[in-house]
Amino acid sequence: MKKICVLTLGFMNWKIIEKSFKQLYATKTADWDHFVLDQHYPLNEKENQDSLRDICRNYGAHLFDAGRNLGLHEGINFLLTKTKAEIVIGYDPDSFPNRIGWDDALTKVVNNTVVWSTLGNPRSITELKARGYEERVVDNITLWKTKRAVTNSVCAWYVPWLNEVGLTEPRPFYGLLEMEMFGKLKGKEWVFLPDYTESDHLRLDHDKDYVLYKWAHAILKTWNGDFRSWLEAGKPYEKKK
Repeated sequence: MKKICVLTLGFMNWKIIEKSFKQLYATKTADWDHFVLDQHYPLNEKENQDSLRDICRNYGAHLFDAGRNLGLHEGINFLLTKTKAEIVIGYDPDSFPNRIGWDDALTKVVNNTVVWSTLGNPRSITELKARGYEERVVDNITLWKTKRAVTNSVCAWYVPWLNEVGLTEPRPFYGLLEMEMFGKLKGKEWVFLPDYTESDHLRLDHDKDYVLYKWAHAILKTWNGDFRSWLEAGKPYEKKK
């Protein structure tokens, strides 16, 4: 049996995390451990930390703390050092799978060839239809092998492949992981499961400042620091003329 671990970076308003975790545990069918990293979300920090601790205790998730916000790829890499799993599921703190058994389907198709599998979500499905994919069915699970980098969401990774190529992204804390990791496939496959979908609705509850920061950091590239430093600097958004 494949050893599986779910990895979540706790960097969000705790009320969103609570809703996301409730859906995670209500729809699971696979056997896995859940590792969560406290990333020191700076808005209402103590309330969020205390609530995250309570949520993890309620579900039996293992909570870790590196002492600061490591960002997306370094946060995942930190958690990877804590598990000996063969497959890890990246589960964002605002994820919301729609179908029971999504975790079993995601991990069932991952192997030495299909090293990355992702749930269908509104953004990725739209991009796949526009950019192209190859369809096949494995164990009654429909797979869309993407031909280009598209939006990633809840996903499963084959850990030996991650260890070989390294999980990285071009921005220091968040952004464009899909493009960087797609370039590392080199004959391996990234597939999507269009029949196992997720909802994006919890994204509507994000703190506005966090949304603006992610856009400035990942898209505009006007701020290289983390969310806390951006807040402390007065929330700079556009480049000064």
